[in-house]
Amino acid sequence: MRRWIGAGIVFIVAIAAVEVFGRVAYETPVPTRTFQSDAELGWVLPPSSTFDFAGVPVTTNALGWRGPLPGEGFRIAVIGDSSTFGHGVADDASFAALLDARLDASVLNLGVPGYTCAQAAASLDRVDRVDAVIVYAMHSDMFVVEGGDQMVWVEGGPATSGWGRIVQARALSSRIGQPRTSPEDYTACLSGIAARGPTLFAVPIATSDLELVTSERQPGADLEPWRDAMRAIAAETGSPLVELPRLVRRWGPESLLDTVHPSASGHAHIADELATAIESTDWLE
Repeated sequence: MRRWIGAGIVFIVAIAAVEVFGRVAYETPVPTRTFQSDAELGWVLPPSSTFDFAGVPVTTNALGWRGPLPGEGFRIAVIGDSSTFGHGVADDASFAALLDARLDASVLNLGVPGYTCAQAAASLDRVDRVDAVIVYAMHSDMFVVEGGDQMVWVEGGPATSGWGRIVQARALSSRIGQPRTSPEDYTACLSGIAARGPTLFAVPIATSDLELVTSERQPGADLEPWRDAMRAIAAETGSPLVELPRLVRRWGPESLLDTVHPSASGHAHIADELATAIESTDWLE
């Protein structure tokens, strides 16, 4: 009997030691202290807050998104990562904010830095009603997973237990060197979004779109598997598609802050193109 009791004590101590190790050695996957951990989405913006992000002040509403609360009229949710969020531009300068001011509709900016397509799609369930969706989500999907990358969305949300954190860390380590979202999974994600209702797909821009074509390699070729996935889903579902990369050269390098984030002028150009596309649909009739 004592032998069994002793073995039980050793087992319990070992379990407790692993739990403590997991909690200490592996942080909850939240990108910065600016964000709050979320059991489903991984991380979210803090609600009703004002903070600096990428050198500019950011204000969130009571639901934890940038911009006004949802209105009673036709609602268009814009989903994506930091480019949709408005990295480096003022609250009223993102293309979502500009669309909200221009259109006879309530345009919601659901963009959150680091969000993959899966997270962006899941964020739609946080709004009680969405009548149409604009998808500008891609860059956070095609980025390669690196060691210590805490921004990869883990299905089921970030683990809180030590054991869970160890399992998630091992799953992450097996993905190092691979895209956060494969083109195949990205395709499935976009298909699921389009199945929800009216959807407009906006092909994101990058500095590679400004390069002169000197060979068969097209501008933005590193993005092409994901861009092609978006084009294919738009064609398959009959959804409007806005080919923004083809317009970047006309806009010039000042339309981008860095390799992927639009500047204030870039957001204005994007808003113009999206508004024109929306006005050609029957969304607002």
